[in-house]
Amino acid sequence: MITRLDTGLARTLIRGAAVAASNVAVSTNSFATIGILLSLSTLASMGGQGGGGILVPTFMMFDQLDPHAAVPLSKVVVFIGTLSSVIVNANADKDTVDAEVVLALVPTALAGTLIGVALNRITPSIWIISLLSCTILVTLGLISTRLRAQWKEEAAAAVEGEHRASSGEADAAAGIVNRSVFGEPKQEQLALKDVKRSLVAVVGLLICVVLAGTFMRIMTRCEDSLIAAPSSTVHAACESGALRMIFGNSHYSMEGGFLRSTYSSVIAVSPMTVTLALSAYTTSSMYSRDVIGTHHKWTKEQLYQFSALGLLVGILAALVGVGGGMLFAPFMLFMGMDSVSTVMTSTFCVLFTSCSTSMQFLLLGRVLLNLVPVYALVNIFASVAGSYMVILLDRSNKPKSTITCLVLAAQLASAGFCIWKLQMIFSTDDTKLRTDPMLSGDVS
Repeated sequence: MITRLDTGLARTLIRGAAVAASNVAVSTNSFATIGILLSLSTLASMGGQGGGGILVPTFMMFDQLDPHAAVPLSKVVVFIGTLSSVIVNANADKDTVDAEVVLALVPTALAGTLIGVALNRITPSIWIISLLSCTILVTLGLISTRLRAQWKEEAAAAVEGEHRASSGEADAAAGIVNRSVFGEPKQEQLALKDVKRSLVAVVGLLICVVLAGTFMRIMTRCEDSLIAAPSSTVHAACESGALRMIFGNSHYSMEGGFLRSTYSSVIAVSPMTVTLALSAYTTSSMYSRDVIGTHHKWTKEQLYQFSALGLLVGILAALVGVGGGMLFAPFMLFMGMDSVSTVMTSTFCVLFTSCSTSMQFLLLGRVLLNLVPVYALVNIFASVAGSYMVILLDRSNKPKSTITCLVLAAQLASAGFCIWKLQMIFSTDDTKLRTDPMLSGDVS
C-alpha cells in the first residue's frame, strides 16, 4: 500500500512540475537573482525571517515568475534554508528559543497554512502582489517603531550606565535594553527541552495539516471534474493513487460514489474541517493543561495574542509567500522579547509554517523543481551566515538595534521590488495577470 501511495505522489510531483514549468516564463538572468537573494536573505535571516517576503518579489522581478509559481517555489526554498538555520541555532551556548511562544503560536499558524494554500490557488495574481505589498509595508512600520524604541532604550541605558559606573551598578543599567515593555518577566523563559511531549503533539498536527491539505485538493479537483461531466465514467482527475488506495473507486463510481452525492462539497472539504478542529483542540489543551501561561515569562493574555497572530500569519505565509518571520519577528520585538531570542524563536516557528506549506505545494505538484537546487543552496548559505552573524554580534555585545537596522534595510528592498512589480503590471495591458486566478494549474 505504501509503495502504491509513494508511486502516485511521485507521479504527481513530476507531472505537476512539468505543467508549471510549461506555463511560466523563466528568465535567464539567474546571476542577478542569486546576488540579490544572497545579500537580502542573509539580512532577513539575521532578523529571524525565512525570507519569503524577499524571495517572492525577487522571483517575480528577476525570473519573471507569476505569483502562483513564485509563492510555492519560495516556500520550498525557505524551508530548506530555515532548516539549516535551526541546526546552526541548536549549537548555540544557551536556550534562546522561547518554548511558550512556540506552543502558543505554531498550532494556529499550521491551521492558517491549511487555509492559505487553498486560497492561493483561487486568488488572482494582482491580489496576491497587492496583499504582499501591504504586508511588507505593515512590517516596515512595526520594525521602524521597534527600532526607534531600541535607540531610546540604548541611549537611556548608556546615560544610566555613566551615572552608576562609579557605584558598580553598570550591569543593572544595561538590563534596561532587554526589559519587556509589559514589565519584568515573571521567570526565565520556558526551554524546548522542558516541553518535548508537547512538541511531539505539534509535529503530529503538522503531519495532519499536510495530509489534509493534499487530500482536500485531490477530492475537490475530482468533484469539479464530476460536476463538469456527470455522465462520464472516465475522470483522470479522480485517478489519484492516494484516493484509490483508500477508497478504490467508490469515491466516483456511478453507483453511489460519495463525490457524486448531494453532500459532495461537504465531504471534499472535510479533511480541512477536521484538521482545523484538531488544531483548535491542540491550542486549547496547551492552555488548559497549564503547559504555557502559568509559571513562566508570559501571561495567558499575552500568549493569546501570539495564537491570534499565528493564525493570521499562517494564512498570509501560504497565500502570499511571506515566510512567517516577516511578521513573527517584529511582533515578538514589540512584545518585549530581546533581539537574540526573537531571532531564534521566530526561526523555529518559521520551520513549521514553511514545512507545512512547502510539503502541501510539493504534493500538489505546484513547485518548479528545476529551480529549487540553486536557490536552495543560496538560501542555505544565507541562512547559516545570518545565524552565525547574530551569534557573533551577541557575543561581541553589539547594540540590539544593529540587527534591527539590517532587517529594516532588507525589507525596504523587498517593498521596492513589490511596488516596482505592481507598477509594471498597471503600466501594461496584461489583463491576464489582473484577473486570472490560476495561470498554472496544480496536478493532484
